[in-house]
Amino acid sequence: MMRIRRREFLGWLAAAGAAAKSSFSYAQSNPPTRSGGLSILQGMTDEVSAQFSIVLPRAEEFTLEVVGGKTISLLQSYSRTTSEYLVRKFMVSDLEPGVDFTLKIFRANGELADERVFRALDISRSKAKIAFISCAMDHLHKAEVWDQLAGQNPDICFFLGDNVYADRKSLFEKVKDVDPVLLWNRYVETRNKVSFYFQKRLTPTLATWDDHDFGGNNVDKSYPHSAASKEIFETFFAQSSRPALAAGPGIARHFAAFGADFFLLDGRSFRDAPSPGGRIFGEEQEAWLYGRLQPRPGILLSGSLFFGAYAEGLDSFEGEYQQNFAEFRERIRASGAIAAFASGDVHYSEIMNIEPEQLGYPTFELVSSSIHSLTFPGIHDRFTNPRRVHADSTPNFMLLEAEFSHSGIKGEAICWTGFGDQFRAGVEAFRGNRNTNRV
Repeated sequence: MMRIRRREFLGWLAAAGAAAKSSFSYAQSNPPTRSGGLSILQGMTDEVSAQFSIVLPRAEEFTLEVVGGKTISLLQSYSRTTSEYLVRKFMVSDLEPGVDFTLKIFRANGELADERVFRALDISRSKAKIAFISCAMDHLHKAEVWDQLAGQNPDICFFLGDNVYADRKSLFEKVKDVDPVLLWNRYVETRNKVSFYFQKRLTPTLATWDDHDFGGNNVDKSYPHSAASKEIFETFFAQSSRPALAAGPGIARHFAAFGADFFLLDGRSFRDAPSPGGRIFGEEQEAWLYGRLQPRPGILLSGSLFFGAYAEGLDSFEGEYQQNFAEFRERIRASGAIAAFASGDVHYSEIMNIEPEQLGYPTFELVSSSIHSLTFPGIHDRFTNPRRVHADSTPNFMLLEAEFSHSGIKGEAICWTGFGDQFRAGVEAFRGNRNTNRV
């Protein structure tokens, strides 16, 4: 039987759309590169500090100021001779939670180039509003979905991969061999187009990647430019180590906040080709993860599905790496951690209830995809998923309003589109007695 992978299926749809002068009504709404303002990202943030990355034209000089005289430390400046843009990363210190701060950027002549509002993040709280985003193809940019995200005012955003489509120069122009020059330029183009980076109020953001922002469709550890790809990713996302943020193998991160552990796993740098005996995260990263799991709540984040064996051809840990996935489940179970899961990739969002037999307690996986990429309404109905609670394939993101305690996680997951919320449902990951009240 011929096996058709999801991306091949979407590619066929794209080709058919091109022949018909595009059946995607929003494919022609791609805005030009922003001419006003600068591309700014607020990255790792805690109660006293916030990190930032700014994409700047190399031909101009800029100075930074935070109103109130807060300390600004330049972390590093990055540039390439093949690009007209550089990236400057810096950290603002001596912050206080609950206070608005204003970041101002001035040109050499004293003209105000841009200003943004930001806050420190109180990571000592047990409740949080967390946004999950993936699959942000700039050629299909949907500003109204990002506007909806801004309106929900999340405490933190987690980017789950395909944050940049480095292997697509345009909607229909694919690139098979993505080199570091193209990677850098596609990161710049995405940063200068996607409206999230131009919102008036910045939101703390941490990220991992998937195949398209690592190096190309379905690439794994054999990708020859993985070291350069890691350097470029680390340049554009501001997530240097802090007491609450530890770096792991590849681009992995462990973020301790809200009484929980968030593991942003690197599902590309160490990935074997799909096989029952292959590994998706690699032995080194697995050892790092298992050594940090604690008997408390946590969310594991990856670019591709964890529990995705319900459909042949889906890129999932459970479906394509069966032996490794069985080991993974047993190690989580033995750690005492109360784990939930978040992923992207599939171009539809869904909530899955994971049966207690898997980890010894009921839990869930949130799939958030895509905020704007190749999709069409009802694409999720191609598959029957017995774990599915709700699903939607309109351009969207997932929001989790959660409370974390020693017993686990409880809350509400909401799928937001540019038109409003498409579905919402209570979710929980609990072991033992639990309070059934929702947040």
